[in-house]
Amino acid sequence: MPVTGIVITVQDSQSVVQSTTLAAGTTGIALTHLALGSTAATPAVAYAPPASPLMSGGAAMGAHIAIAADGAGPEETSTRTASRTVTEVTFSEPVQFRGTGAADRAGKWAVSDGSSLAVSSVAIKPGTQGTTIAITHAPNSGSAARPNVSYTPTGNGSLEDAAGNDVAYAAASDPETATDGVAPSAFAHFGTPITASMPFRILVWLDEVAAGQELLARYLVPFSTDTRRPAYLDMPGLALASEDGSDVPVYLGSVATSGVPDDPAARRDLGTAPKSLLSLFLLETPVTGAPYMLTIPPTLSDTAGNAYGETLELVHGMDTAGPALERAGFTGPRTLYAEFDEPLLRTSVNTGPFSVKASGTNTELLASVAPYVEHSRRVTLTLNRDAVEGTAYAVAATAGLRDARGNVHVPGTPAMATYDATPPTASKAVFVDRHTLEVSVSEPLDIGTVRSISATGPGFGIFDIEYEAGSQTVTLNTLSLRTTGMFVYPEARVTIPATVTDANGVAFEPTTLFTSHNDMVEPVPHTAVSLSSTSTLVLFSPVTDRIRLGEGSTPVVRAAHWTVAETQGTADAADDTPLTVTDARIASDWRAILLSHDPSSGSDADLSVRYVAGANDAGRVRDWADPPNIRTTDATLSQYADRSSPGAASLTLALTHDGTVVDPALPRYANAMDTITATLALDEPSGANTPTIEILGTTVGMAAAPAGQTSTWTHAATVPGSGAAQGELAFEVRAWDASGNVVSLGPTDLPAD
Repeated sequence: MPVTGIVITVQDSQSVVQSTTLAAGTTGIALTHLALGSTAATPAVAYAPPASPLMSGGAAMGAHIAIAADGAGPEETSTRTASRTVTEVTFSEPVQFRGTGAADRAGKWAVSDGSSLAVSSVAIKPGTQGTTIAITHAPNSGSAARPNVSYTPTGNGSLEDAAGNDVAYAAASDPETATDGVAPSAFAHFGTPITASMPFRILVWLDEVAAGQELLARYLVPFSTDTRRPAYLDMPGLALASEDGSDVPVYLGSVATSGVPDDPAARRDLGTAPKSLLSLFLLETPVTGAPYMLTIPPTLSDTAGNAYGETLELVHGMDTAGPALERAGFTGPRTLYAEFDEPLLRTSVNTGPFSVKASGTNTELLASVAPYVEHSRRVTLTLNRDAVEGTAYAVAATAGLRDARGNVHVPGTPAMATYDATPPTASKAVFVDRHTLEVSVSEPLDIGTVRSISATGPGFGIFDIEYEAGSQTVTLNTLSLRTTGMFVYPEARVTIPATVTDANGVAFEPTTLFTSHNDMVEPVPHTAVSLSSTSTLVLFSPVTDRIRLGEGSTPVVRAAHWTVAETQGTADAADDTPLTVTDARIASDWRAILLSHDPSSGSDADLSVRYVAGANDAGRVRDWADPPNIRTTDATLSQYADRSSPGAASLTLALTHDGTVVDPALPRYANAMDTITATLALDEPSGANTPTIEILGTTVGMAAAPAGQTSTWTHAATVPGSGAAQGELAFEVRAWDASGNVVSLGPTDLPAD
């Protein structure tokens, strides 16, 4: 029954009284209050009945509401194998530890898998709201293992609920009570041909019985009686790729449901008793020493339904060389990576085989090693303190580290990594020929992030990006074919987002570069427009390149190159009122400078604007040529009030019907549920007002661009299904220029069909 206006209080011997007024229509009550005196407290809950009291079953509820004490402990709902070293136990409600000793917690649990597995820690699993604990222990015999788990209640380190009740946990003595939620593992290596006339084999050892042996049997390769060669049948999803990524035909030859690998690395990685063996055949002779990537399809699973679906790296020929440390680098102030020349044996990757020290010191800085990602060549390391900017650190691996075949790493010269927190920058983008654009950056980049760089320009797009690790040049291959008389390289806009990072993981500030015609002409200011009493826009000639300012310029440095004065209508400049310029910033798509200055008498005041070449510093205006053409000549511009309405550089409509853009591109009619998209670009810089569009009887703001831009604005509207089935499009767009002049545009302003 809805509750109206009641006030509820909660208190016990130690908590402070809290009250809550409930809104009309409330059907449930949740009370939030300060901490009770103990976890087992049984508070009294009361409320002051108003004139219309809380009703329950037609009767008014009394002032005291009894709450039954919680006397039942949490119950175990599941025990599962999370990995070879972690077993998880989930309870029916959140739990907490008694006491604070980590050793006490670990001592309450015992895990065994044929023999005892030493428990190293027990902790609440993050993200489970306290209902699940993770027991970390010595490795079990494999992902198919069902370890026995037992628990000793009471005392420090034991578990209880918020009311202080002990957990109820029956020892998981039946191996099947542990739920298998872990994907099985596999190990593969090249085998010799059965006979000289047989093709090469790949032996794939699985650490569990693969489910659905009858499914596997469909893909078994029947042998021809005359040649003893298999009549190859493809198994869907099974793939082998060579080092260059090209496919190598491989087919399932046989399957066994038991067996122990003779390869020592497989025994170390999978335990002592793998349960299935796949024998694969190749159509070609593998290249000795070359790496191959074998993909096992997720259609293969264990009997619990956990899919394999993994990729293994294997090398043909005898591999006796241990993994070599190739490089190291920072990915943050406390994290860095160590990269090897081949994948590692996961059980050998832990804190022991690694060391990180600042160059010239002997203090160990390594705090932990992140869980190893199977088949990766990188190991992520965490330091116990922040790295120091510009300091070199020595990353070393010891002999305890092994590759996937068990070969031991031979320690050598440490890999050096210098911590760098300075964001990378890009200085220029230059066409080296009509198709190739080179972007110069301040330092080597992370090769995995460079593909986020984009470029746009007239008549071309990027079809490939080339970057060599360690280089300070990114090459963009374009489709450009533009020529004008004698060949002129087209202008391109290069955009570098914050997803691009340097080799140390430090991100770019979002950056835009423009290519240039590589001429020798200075930028030319030609018009000044008052946007408001405190801002004036200086437009540069569109015939010359786009403009920019020097790296690291400040407002004071930029402002020093400009003067603004309000003219008083006399011929004597001494009568003008100077307006202090406080900043000069790039605007209007890199074709203008926006000046901020002291207030004039109004936006329609007549101003005198002057560019002062002055000191050769970062405040001088320049273009994007290589080297840049810097404005070294003073220029005076008279600004008079703009009272002319802007025009539309372009105004178009697009129509989408049933998810498809309708042809022609300039629709005149629309159907119910069609989407109409209007796009507007002005022929002069815009003002602060957002253009509006009245369409389908509603006036809305179009998607805004910053003041001072001539960029496009867009708006999309859907024709209601409840209106006319079809009809002629009618709309009105209103837009303002920088001086506040407005223009009204409609269907007659659309381009001719």
